[in-house]
Amino acid sequence: MGSLIVARLWASYTLDNFTYGDFKKNAVNYDGKHLPGVAKNTFTGGVDLNSRPGIFSSPHLLLQRLKCPSMIANSAYAGAYQLVAEGSDIHDRTKIKSYVFHRRDNAFSAKYSLGNDINAAAGRYYNAAAKANIYFIDYQSISTKSLKK
Repeated sequence: MGSLIVARLWASYTLDNFTYGDFKKNAVNYDGKHLPGVAKNTFTGGVDLNSRPGIFSSPHLLLQRLKCPSMIANSAYAGAYQLVAEGSDIHDRTKIKSYVFHRRDNAFSAKYSLGNDINAAAGRYYNAAAKANIYFIDYQSISTKSLKK
């Protein structure tokens, strides 16, 4: 038998075509404008790999390919982006004495906004996200009793 025991592909697509139906403010008509702060299309996909020796890896991709409106009038937009992330963990399947977890978000240092301010004053819509985020967690001596609770 080989060491790879599970390989699972997964994907998710979201279409959010939210628009105002009847919205007027101060004699300005916003009917048909897209809801600010909501991307129209979002795709996430990846693969989960699990091996017999106790190594798990989950690379995945997040795509927001269309601009996202930042103003009610749809006069300013946040840019499209794509993010690649990967996480993995290693553990002893029989004794569960150690567990190491690794995660890297934004693996290729894409420039994107981590939450856009909607209708922001003076055009300050953009909240810069970290170019890359890497972290490790190392758990030592995890007992099977604490895992069963």
